[in-house]
Amino acid sequence: MQKELQQIGRAAGLDKSRVEYTLKIALQQAFCEYFNIRECEIDDMDSRLIKAIFRVPENMPVAEAEVFQAMVCEDDIITVEFDFDALPISVQHTTHDLFVRYIDEVRLDEAYLKWKKLVHGAVEGVIAEKHGNRITVSLGDDNVTGIMLRQHWIPGEIALYIEGRAFLFYLLKVNRDRHVVKIYLSRTSKNFPCAVLSCIAPWIRAKSIKRIAGKKSWLIVDSPVEMEVINALRRELKGEAVEVSEPLKTAH
Repeated sequence: MQKELQQIGRAAGLDKSRVEYTLKIALQQAFCEYFNIRECEIDDMDSRLIKAIFRVPENMPVAEAEVFQAMVCEDDIITVEFDFDALPISVQHTTHDLFVRYIDEVRLDEAYLKWKKLVHGAVEGVIAEKHGNRITVSLGDDNVTGIMLRQHWIPGEIALYIEGRAFLFYLLKVNRDRHVVKIYLSRTSKNFPCAVLSCIAPWIRAKSIKRIAGKKSWLIVDSPVEMEVINALRRELKGEAVEVSEPLKTAH
C-alpha cells in the first residue's frame, strides 16, 4: 500500500503522509455511513484493519451483546474489527469517490497556501492566452490559474502579450474557490519594480515612491545599486526608466 500511496502523492504533488491521512478519512467516513454508526477508526493503514464502534441497543442485554464481542466496553459499546478485503463493494466505491474528492481539496489547499506566501512578490509566468479583457498566464503549476485583467496591462506592452512569451508579474492576490485557485497578476502595480529588484538583487531593500507604469519608476534603496542591476531591472520592465534615490537609512 505504501508504494501506491507514494505514486498517488507524486501525481497530486502531495506528501505521502497527507495522501495516507486523506485515504484514512475517506475510508472511515464511507464505513460509518454504510453501517450507520458514529465512530470507527484505523490505527495503521498497513494493518488493513478498521475498528467499528457499535453501541448496544437499550433493549439488548449485555449478555446478548457479548455474543458479538467478548468484551463490551463501558457496558454499552461493542468494538468489531473488519479487514479491508472484507469490506462491502459499496463501501469501497464510496471510499474511492470520497478519496478523489478529498485529494482534490487537499491539493487545492496546498496550492493556495503555497501561492499565498508569494503575494506582493514577483513571479515568472508564460502567457497562455489573451482573450477580451483578460490574459491567462501559465505559472508552471497545474493547480492554479494565473489571470491578468486589462486594468493591469501596460498599454505600451500590449503588442508583446502573445502566447508563449515569458514575463515577470506582480502577484496581487490569491483566491480559492471550490474548484480552482486563482492567481491575480499585474504589470502596473506601483510596487512591481521593487518586487523585480528583489529577484535580481535580493540583498537590496527598496521602496517604491512613485510609478508611471511603462514610463518611469522612482525608488529609494538601503544601499548603492550598481548600474548593471538597474539595467537588468529596466530590461524586465521593458525599457521603463528607473530613478534610484540616495540610500534609504534604516533605523537602528
